[in-house]
Amino acid sequence: MRAWLRSLLNALFRRSRYESELDEELRFHLETRAEQLERSGLGRAEADRRARLELGAVESAKERCRDARGLRWPDEIRQDLRFAFRGFRRNPGFTVTAVLTLALGICANAAVFTVVQSVLLQPLPYPEPERLVMVYTVGAFGPFSWTDGPFADPDYLELRKLAAFSEVATVTTNEAAVSGTGDPARAVRSAVTASLFPLLRVRSARGRVFLTEDEGSPVAVLSDRLWRGRFKADPAVIGRVESVDGVPHTIVGVMPPAFDFPPNTELWTPLRLQPSSRHNAFNRIVGRLAGGVSAEQARAQVTALMTSVGRSLPPEKRSAGIGVVGLRESLVGKVRPLLLVFLAAVACVLLIACTNIANLLLARAAARGQEMSVRATLGAGRARLVRQLLTESLALAVLGGALGLALARLGLPALLAWVPPDVLPRIEEVRVGGVVSGVAFAACLLTGLLFGLAPALSGSRRELVQTPRTRGASGIGRAERRLRGGLVVAQTALVMVLLVGAGLLLKSFWKLQRVDPGFRRDRLVTMSLSLSDRRYPTVEHKLAFYDRLLERIRGLPGAGDASAVNLLPFGLQSWNGDFAIEGQDEPTTLIVGKPAVSDHYFRVMGIPLRRGRVFDERDAVDAPRVAVVSEAVARYCWPGQDPLGRRLTMDDASKGPWLTVVGVVGEVRQDNLAADALPMIYVPLRQEYHPFFLGAMAFVARADADPARLAAALRAQARALDPELPVQRVEMLDRLLSGSLAPPRFRAAVLLAFGLLALVLALVGIYGVTAYEVTRRTGEVGIRRALGAQTSAVLRLVIGRSMGLVAAGLAAGIVAALAAARVLESFLFAVTPLDPATFAAVTLGIACVAALASAIPARRAARVDPAVALRSE
Repeated sequence: MRAWLRSLLNALFRRSRYESELDEELRFHLETRAEQLERSGLGRAEADRRARLELGAVESAKERCRDARGLRWPDEIRQDLRFAFRGFRRNPGFTVTAVLTLALGICANAAVFTVVQSVLLQPLPYPEPERLVMVYTVGAFGPFSWTDGPFADPDYLELRKLAAFSEVATVTTNEAAVSGTGDPARAVRSAVTASLFPLLRVRSARGRVFLTEDEGSPVAVLSDRLWRGRFKADPAVIGRVESVDGVPHTIVGVMPPAFDFPPNTELWTPLRLQPSSRHNAFNRIVGRLAGGVSAEQARAQVTALMTSVGRSLPPEKRSAGIGVVGLRESLVGKVRPLLLVFLAAVACVLLIACTNIANLLLARAAARGQEMSVRATLGAGRARLVRQLLTESLALAVLGGALGLALARLGLPALLAWVPPDVLPRIEEVRVGGVVSGVAFAACLLTGLLFGLAPALSGSRRELVQTPRTRGASGIGRAERRLRGGLVVAQTALVMVLLVGAGLLLKSFWKLQRVDPGFRRDRLVTMSLSLSDRRYPTVEHKLAFYDRLLERIRGLPGAGDASAVNLLPFGLQSWNGDFAIEGQDEPTTLIVGKPAVSDHYFRVMGIPLRRGRVFDERDAVDAPRVAVVSEAVARYCWPGQDPLGRRLTMDDASKGPWLTVVGVVGEVRQDNLAADALPMIYVPLRQEYHPFFLGAMAFVARADADPARLAAALRAQARALDPELPVQRVEMLDRLLSGSLAPPRFRAAVLLAFGLLALVLALVGIYGVTAYEVTRRTGEVGIRRALGAQTSAVLRLVIGRSMGLVAAGLAAGIVAALAAARVLESFLFAVTPLDPATFAAVTLGIACVAALASAIPARRAARVDPAVALRSE
């Protein structure tokens, strides 16, 4: 081991065989001269001193010798590089294959590492980002729990008094109608306190941010994206009045392009606080820690405060705990496991690429045995040969890395465009920068040493370079053969791990697609819109508009039937809460959705009626209030009893109003096919009296013929009733549902792409190893054929060797995949990490394609003419 390290160090740190010989000459000269002087009567010390005086002359001789031979270290490196590139030009097939193989591995790694570095590692673009935290509630309510709950306005006002925070702000995000410039449109609006911008230490690019006196005032700040898109980057936008949800707002500022908090916000308005209201808590709280205060200390202070406040609240309003985490962690924490899985996958791809190139270099080094022998005969030591071969592998690595990094720069925008919305936070910050380029360069050097070291040591073995005629064309060293076989085993095992992971995700996605959402989703066209409180100030105004629009839609040709709902399945809106049952003193511990629907809703959606009836003309605004509940509510609240005729309320249990249950319908998955269906309590749209729940509405129509034509007609009818009304979206409900499947589809597709790339690289490696062995054993095959071996025997010989290696790789891969699959458990739906069908399918698939890859050179070996094969020896 010590000798091997010395050889490697000599090769890497400019120690040539000639320099070693000159050093030996120097030591011999000094010792000989010292002995001569000592024999002349001088003491040993004086003899040594005088001998060293002659060192200058010897060193001069050494320098002249080195100059004469042209062996200065930079010159040697240049000579090695020139020789390497001449070899690359003479073997273009080898060079292109090696460079492209490595480029694919480096490209995948650079692209994924760019995302990881930008999303997970890069600090937030704010001063002292480590002191920024998010505060949230953690709790449980019956069978339901939450981990990032919001706060009510009074909670925020109390939190501002804590010493743990130097500054605190609160935000709430929704969508708003924007009109005044161009066509009416929808924009993501965040209502924030004026303390948000000073807390984050950000300033506006134009105009100003909010002042304390702006809180609750009709002013607005634009994002750079909205300013450039809707307002065409007009510098005179400051001071312009724009309508936001029907209320005129004066634009006072434009934020810089890099500012994006809360994520995807296009418009900021001041938040109007309600200090006495704990209903409809939607506020997210962000704070800046005071100097010397940790997140854990801040959590303890907030917990103590909320515990004292919570004593005066009913049980359903109390939070079980408080969380305080860094702002970056709150933004990217949920996506970290996925990105780390992708990073591990591309690392496997790069390792497979390295093993492929190592196999290529092993074959090339074996083929250059006579060349190495001649170089050794002319005086080159093993260290010199190792350095030459390592120079060639590093040159290949640099070429492949440069090409891979260029491909990553070109392909990254296309990759990011393929990412579904809201899957990756901070995606606008992702770009290939200096850090990524440096890591890619380091990876190139590391991979160059990784795939070049073993071939270099193998190609410079003493028995190879000193006996140029002892190895025939058919000779393959046992050590070399074991090394090449080990690389194939490693490739196969890595491919097994990647494809098992991809197979598990694909099966999970397939099962998720087959989940029944609880309604018929075919030919359902939806249109969502919002009414401003300024143009439609009362419940009566809103309901009248919805009735007129619904009547118009039902009269359209091609619309079989239509209805309206304020909580569309797989739409953007979502709210839920508690309720109380008549005869109970406290609300239930069940969280339910509370949609208001018009007549025919259950028929249009295809939601089955289990008991009783659905809403009809009898359920007018002045009629007794009624409700329809889902099966989950009936089972939970009245187990083994008839729910019809029971009464409940979704407001204060001491005041009502009380709703009589008139029907039970099937369960509907509201926004996530992988989650259990949310229990629902439906109320008639005409009997909804809360203005808040009537601001946004979705219309659903089942198309008899062309859904696209019906979608255009829906938009036209809405604009005909109110030209200033911004229609949020018109699309098929099936597309909304498909959009909810985008994250699992994306995970499965990316891991499958990496797995298939790894499989292709591994098959190229298996083919190359088999073809190389066939070439090197041509004489052996010829002798076998001359002695009467049949074609089938030759095929078994060649394919059996390859499949033996593949079988060993599959065995090792199964063990590794069993451990790796557990990492994916949180991404799986209705599939276990140890799913035997997936493991069996992947194993069989790899074995089949590996057999095909080795069969091609095996057939070529079986067709060898014995006379030609023997003559080649």
